[in-house]
Amino acid sequence: MNAFYPTLEVRWFRRGTVPSGVLAWFLQCDPEPERGLPRIDHYLPILRGAAVGIKLRDGSLEIKRLHRELGLVHMHAGVSGVLEEWHKWRFTLGPDDANDPGGERPTSPWIAVAKERLSRRYEVTDSGQVARMAPLHVGGTGGNLELTDVGALGQHWWTISVEAFGPEASLRQAFSLVAERVFADGGPPGLDSADSYGYPRFLEEIA
Repeated sequence: MNAFYPTLEVRWFRRGTVPSGVLAWFLQCDPEPERGLPRIDHYLPILRGAAVGIKLRDGSLEIKRLHRELGLVHMHAGVSGVLEEWHKWRFTLGPDDANDPGGERPTSPWIAVAKERLSRRYEVTDSGQVARMAPLHVGGTGGNLELTDVGALGQHWWTISVEAFGPEASLRQAFSLVAERVFADGGPPGLDSADSYGYPRFLEEIA
């Protein structure tokens, strides 16, 4: 089984642990965040500068390719980033494939990336309203706000992302509405365009 997902997103990476001010900002936003279980994803680094991400996660292979950059966006004072459109494919692996709970974990050159994530999901209605989306809701148009502790190759980083999902024609409006909701009262310090990039570039930074 496989699936295709177009997304529109801005992501930031910073070294170190999540600053207390960033965590406080995230926790005070609405709705109440979902806390994901700690997990380890395995990424396959590609040639430097390649805008493709390949990872093994929970028994599936995910391929994420940068479709195009849509330029710099300013979402609030002190919050700016590079808006990117990504195309993602997910393929369910068989029970004997790598990263299956009963199988072997991949080794070098694959990089194990440990993640602990807080997230919020928003639904964008046909009338342009932004509302909380139920955790198990599937499909529709909306966006995610995520704050993730990341550990890889003995290094500690954290990342924030705002991502819109849904039909391609609705992504730009969904992103704008969700970002407006998320940053209505300001944003955390340190979300600058210089730190705005995706996981393929992150793998280059830690190598």
